[in-house]
Amino acid sequence: MQTFDEDKQNLMGHTIDPSTFRLTDWKKEPTVEDLREDLMMAKPLHQEIEANLDRWEKNLRAQNASQNPSSGTEKRSKIQPKLIRKHAEWRYPTLTEPFLSNNRVFDVQPVTWEDVEAAKQNALVLNYQFETKMNKVALIDRYARSLVDKGSAILRATWVYEDHKVKKTEPVFEYVFDDNFMEQLNELLALKQENPNEFSRLSPELKESVFASEENSRPVVATIVGEQEVEVIEVVKNHPQVDVCNLRSVYIDPTCDGDIEKANFIIYSYETSLSDLKRSGRKYRNLEKIHVESENALSQPDESFGSSKNTITNFKDNPRKKITAYEYWGFRDIDGSGITVPILATWVENVCIEMVENPMPDKKLPFVLVPYLPVDEELYGEPDGELLEDNQQIIGAVSRGMIDLMAKSANSQTGFAKGMFDNTNRTRFLNGHDYEYNPNFDPKIHMNMHKYPEVPNSALGMINLMTIDAESLTGIKSFGSGGMNANALGSASASSAAVRGVLDAATKREMSILRRMVAGLVAIGKKIVSMNAVFLQDQEVIRVTNNNFVAISRDALAGEFDLAITISTPEADEAKAAEMSFVLQTMGNNLPFSFSQMILSEIAALRKMPHLEHAIKNYQPEPDPLAERDRMAEISLKEAQAALYQAQALEARAKAQVNGAKVPVEQARAENLQAKADADRIKMANEDSGVNHQRELEKTEQQAQKAAELQYLKGLQQQDQMAMQHDSELLQQQAMNELNPPKASTNS
Repeated sequence: MQTFDEDKQNLMGHTIDPSTFRLTDWKKEPTVEDLREDLMMAKPLHQEIEANLDRWEKNLRAQNASQNPSSGTEKRSKIQPKLIRKHAEWRYPTLTEPFLSNNRVFDVQPVTWEDVEAAKQNALVLNYQFETKMNKVALIDRYARSLVDKGSAILRATWVYEDHKVKKTEPVFEYVFDDNFMEQLNELLALKQENPNEFSRLSPELKESVFASEENSRPVVATIVGEQEVEVIEVVKNHPQVDVCNLRSVYIDPTCDGDIEKANFIIYSYETSLSDLKRSGRKYRNLEKIHVESENALSQPDESFGSSKNTITNFKDNPRKKITAYEYWGFRDIDGSGITVPILATWVENVCIEMVENPMPDKKLPFVLVPYLPVDEELYGEPDGELLEDNQQIIGAVSRGMIDLMAKSANSQTGFAKGMFDNTNRTRFLNGHDYEYNPNFDPKIHMNMHKYPEVPNSALGMINLMTIDAESLTGIKSFGSGGMNANALGSASASSAAVRGVLDAATKREMSILRRMVAGLVAIGKKIVSMNAVFLQDQEVIRVTNNNFVAISRDALAGEFDLAITISTPEADEAKAAEMSFVLQTMGNNLPFSFSQMILSEIAALRKMPHLEHAIKNYQPEPDPLAERDRMAEISLKEAQAALYQAQALEARAKAQVNGAKVPVEQARAENLQAKADADRIKMANEDSGVNHQRELEKTEQQAQKAAELQYLKGLQQQDQMAMQHDSELLQQQAMNELNPPKASTNS
C-alpha cells in the first residue's frame, strides 16, 4: 500500500530515474501514438460540439449572418437585438445567488453512526476550503455562465501542493517537570483553545511549555538555553482546486453512451510553457526533448487548444513560449493481464513527459460534466440559445425593417411651393427670421413638415409575439411591456391561483437547472473528500468561528458520507423568516426564553445577519437583583421544606422499624400464655378424671421395681467381685509356686 507521501508525489509527478527513456516499468507502457489514437477517435464528436459552440456563441453575441448583409444593402440597418444575451443576463443571478448567498455550501451526512464525527469534520474542511482556499465567486460565476452560454459545464478537481525549504533560527530548550506549573498550564490551554491568535503572540518558552506538557501529559517547563539554525520544509499550498474547463479543451470518449462515468478516457489540453511545467511541482521528465522553437501552440492547427483566445502573438524566449500539453486520464492494460487500470499521462507533441497510475484516491477520472438542458442519449446539453435562435432572428429582421422604414423618411425637413418666397424672404425663412410670402400662397397648404411614418401594428405585434414565445420557452420574466410583466401577474382580473401557477412554473424550471448544478458540485465534493483524507497534513487548523479553532486530523476524514448542498434563495429565506416570526408572535410569552432565543437566532441567520445571530445565541439576560433574591429565598424555603419532609420520613421509618421489632416478642409472649393456659386446662382435666393419681401409683411402682432391680444388680456385682478376688488369689499362689518350687526330700 502506498503511503501518504508517495500518493502526494504521484499526484505531483512520478519519480523515476531521468536517464531512462521509459517512464515506467510496466510491461505494456502506452506510447504517445497509442494515446493519440484515442484523441483522434474523439475528434469527430469534438468537432461537432465545436460547431455548435461556434453557432451558440455567435447567437449570444449577435454575430450571426443577419448582421452582415450581402453587397448592395450597405445602406440597410445592421442592428441585431441581443435577445439571447438578455435572457442569459437574467438567468445568471438566479443560478449563482443560491450558492453565493450561503457561506456553508456543503452539508455532510454520515452513512453509519461511526462516521458522525468524521462527517462533521469533513463539512468543516469542505466549507473552509471553498470559502478561503478557492475563489468561490469566480468559480460559481464561471460554472453558471458555462452552463447558460454553452449548454454544458465540465468541472475538474485537482490538488495543489507547493513547498520550499527555508533556514530558520530556532531556540534550544531545556525541559523540567514541575507540578507547580499546573495552574498556569490550565490557563494557557484555555487560551490556546479560545483565542489561538492571542496564544500565538506568547513567548516561545510558554508556547513550548504547553506543547511539551501536552506531549508528556504532565506539567513541563521549557527554558531557552541556546539557538540553532535548522532547515525546514514550509508548505505554501496544500488544498484542492476546482476548475471550470473550456469545452473546446476536453476530449471525451465517444463510446460512453452519454454518461461520463462510463468514459474509458478523457483528454484535457491546455496551454503551458517550459517555465510553467518546471514550476508546477509535478516531476515531469523529458522536458529537454521538447523543441520549443517548432513545437508551440501556434504550430498545431489540427489540434484545438481553446484555452486561449490569443492565436497570433507568442513569446520569443523559450521559457515563456506557449506550447500545448495533453493530459490523458483513462484506463489501459499496462501489465498484459487484459484488465485495464486507471493511468495518467501527459505529452507535448511527440514527447511523453509523465506516465503514472491514477494518483486520485478514488481512482476515477477527475472530471464532472453537467448539462444545462439535457438531450436524450447525448453527452452534452443545450443552452437557451438553441431555443431562442429563431426568435432572435425574427425580432432582428422586424426591427431592422422598422429602422429602415424610419431611416428612409425625411424627418424634420420642410418643403414649400415654388414662387412662395422671393429671394430675400426665402433667406429670412431659412435663417429662422420673420418673412413675407407671396399672395395666392397659403403656408398651411403650400408648406409641408416631414415626419417619421407610423410603424405598422403588425410589426409591433410580431415582436411582442416573439418576446412572449421566448419567455415561455425559457421561463424567464423580462418584465417588459409584453409577456409576463407586473400588470399581467398583478391585475385585478387575474386570480391568485393563476399568478401562483405562472410563478411556480418559472421557479420549477430554475430549480431543475439548480438541481443539476448541485449534482455536479456534490460529485466534485466527494472527490475532494477522498483527496482530503489522503493529501491533507496530519493537522490542519481550520477557522470555524471568530474565536474557536478546531484541529482536523487527517485520519478522521475517512468514511462513507452522503453529501448535500444547501441551496438558499432570498425568497425562500424570507418565507421561512416570516413563518418563524409569525410563530414567535403567535406564541408570545408562552414559549420559554430558550425557545424564543433559538427562533430569533434562526431568523437572523435567514436574514443574513451573522453578527446578530451570534449575539442572540450567546446572549444571557442579566438577572434582576430583587427577582434573584426572591428566587434564592424561595429556593431556601423549598430546601428547608424538603429537609423537614426528609426528617419526618426518617422518623416514621425508625418507628416502623421499632414496631416491626416488637412483633416477634409479642407473638412469643402470646404463644407462652397460650401454652400455660393449655397446660392448666389439661392438669385440671387429669385431676378430675384420676389420671394424675393413677400416674402417681404407676410412678411409685416403677420406682420400687427399679430399686429392687438395682439391689439385685448390686448383689450380682458383689458375687462377681468375690469370684474375681478368689481367682486372683489362686493365680498369685500359682505364680509363687512356679517361682519357688518345693525342695526334694533327702529321705527319698
